[in-house]
Amino acid sequence: MAHVAARLGMSRSQFYRRFKAICGLSPKTYRLLRRLLAAYDLAASAKAPKPLAELARVCGLGSVRTLERLTMVWLKTSPHEVRAALRPPR
Repeated sequence: MAHVAARLGMSRSQFYRRFKAICGLSPKTYRLLRRLLAAYDLAASAKAPKPLAELARVCGLGSVRTLERLTMVWLKTSPHEVRAALRPPR
């Protein structure tokens, strides 16, 4: 985030404080949450189910373990339950 702060003419700590005041989350937490939501957007838009490992990799989460952990923390459920809810009705 230092490069973003520099482009805005702020120190890293100033950027962090302002970002958190506006968004309510640290820049790192915000970035992880956006990646998590991107993974499920991708899962919802896919014609065929994609493996969780592929969703995690494509969205920058790195591993299924990270995807699972973030899903439990932020959505209070498992990735499999989220995918089932995203599946279109038959």
